[in-house]
Amino acid sequence: MTDYKIMYAVGLGSSTFTTLATLQTDLTYTAKLLTPGTFYSFKVYARNAVEYSLGSTAKTILAA
Repeated sequence: MTDYKIMYAVGLGSSTFTTLATLQTDLTYTAKLLTPGTFYSFKVYARNAVEYSLGSTAKTILAA
């Protein structure tokens, strides 16, 4: 089975990522309860039958 793991970090330049969600069938996810004016970085990892990938390039946003 393949699944996808979404991880996030709080603050600019943070390298401490925490698992936010694991998706198996629905590949849409909405992050809720973000603090306005705070930067968040997100990465996505894909898993095949063996292991998770190295992960995507982090995407950083400023919560509104």
